[in-house]
Amino acid sequence: MFRSFLILCMAQLIIASANASQEQYLIVSDFHLEAKTGEAFGHVIVTGSRDETGQINKLTVQFLDLKIEAPATITAQIPKFANGVQLSAERGYENTGGRKVYVTFTQGAVVELPTCKEQWVVAVSEFNGVKLLDKNLYCQSENKAND
Repeated sequence: MFRSFLILCMAQLIIASANASQEQYLIVSDFHLEAKTGEAFGHVIVTGSRDETGQINKLTVQFLDLKIEAPATITAQIPKFANGVQLSAERGYENTGGRKVYVTFTQGAVVELPTCKEQWVVAVSEFNGVKLLDKNLYCQSENKAND
């Protein structure tokens, strides 16, 4: 009896998954994010847009009294299917570029958490401008887990 019930449950799961709809990546065409951080960074505003091919063609970060636009050489490295955007920041030190705002782009669906390899981090610093961080720097713990 239990075995029949178990087989019936497994059959229901198989049928349900066969009829499930597929989640699609949506390419975010324009984005505008704001964070009111107080004195440390001021009002942080990140805006961006993509061209008709889906490539990010404008990324602007404002914090403190700065308004910095990422060059095309950086935005071109962020893939078209990077559909998540996250903000973070650090106070930093003057000799390492000062305060920094990080804009992290991720690629993934709800059912899959993005791995480190599916992240692109743009660092905008108070004194050193904009750069795309090397994945080897921020993927170290994931790289060690895969060894």
